[in-house]
Amino acid sequence: MITQLGNVRLRTGEKMIVKCIEPPEERYREKLMRFLEHKDDLWMRDISERLKGNYSEFCIDRYFIEEIGENVISQMWYGISKKTKMGNFGHVYTEPEYRKKGITNELMKFFLDDFQRSKGKALFCGTGSPWIADIYKKYGFQLIKKDTDCGPMVLIKPEYAKDFKELEDEYFQPGLSVNARIGNIGDQFDCDKVLAYSTGLEKLSQNWHQVFLTSQISTFMQALFKVEDGKGLVTVAESTKGSIVGYAFILALGSLMEDGAKTLDFIIHPNYINDAVRFVEETIKIRQKEKIENIRCYVCSGDKEKLSILLEAGFKEEAGLSDYCFLGNSYFDLKMLVYI
Repeated sequence: MITQLGNVRLRTGEKMIVKCIEPPEERYREKLMRFLEHKDDLWMRDISERLKGNYSEFCIDRYFIEEIGENVISQMWYGISKKTKMGNFGHVYTEPEYRKKGITNELMKFFLDDFQRSKGKALFCGTGSPWIADIYKKYGFQLIKKDTDCGPMVLIKPEYAKDFKELEDEYFQPGLSVNARIGNIGDQFDCDKVLAYSTGLEKLSQNWHQVFLTSQISTFMQALFKVEDGKGLVTVAESTKGSIVGYAFILALGSLMEDGAKTLDFIIHPNYINDAVRFVEETIKIRQKEKIENIRCYVCSGDKEKLSILLEAGFKEEAGLSDYCFLGNSYFDLKMLVYI
């Protein structure tokens, strides 16, 4: 769907047309793919799938563009989960010859108006420099870490929360029960933004690591792409209020000779650590329906809480490598566990 939002005239006299594109829209898919080809492979895949409309069951994606004639000269995007209403903002780009002419400022006005009218609660974005962070602050974005001058930021509707701490406290409210279900792209922003940026997960990560094969998968999106490639499954831990408080994957991560073996790993917010064993057990039950066999996991012996959860969930130690992991100032063993 293409919606024309308005016209803007530059100081040079050139007239721009502002449009909102909601996939799938074949007419603009190739244009935007070329326009954003500076992105890395992971993001290009995500952009391609969204522009094709392949994620429209779970997400709302909107691309705001400015055109002069037939040429797209500037664009930005936001996407929100249809279920949780958490989202992401980014892919802001203007052609070099049109920069410093106020084009992005004009586009931001249309984007902000649309977001405020949407059902979205919060949008996350990343900034790599203080001057970009300062620009986004003018439009209501806040730095998640108050002691930094750039990095992850969030735009929150005031009726939902005043800042990320309040959002986090509300989102990860303790005391709720948790169930496992198969994850989908609609969970991406909750896992890779809300959960990943939470102070609770930051504290947990000091004694909770991904090691050996599991270190290949550092985000929910990476895990989900493996699933799309037929390499296994990913689950999420969903609270009774709909918050995504953790995720797990069972994926083929080794060589072709090891393709029959699947590696499990998981992460869960500390407020729900008491539900971790059940979450792993439910994930294993889901894999039985998916006919996934031969599950392994790799754990650093220094991650005692994680190791204890896996053992209680039914894994047994099969092999290991002495002093394989270096954490802090000490070496720890790498333990390979198998599900019996």
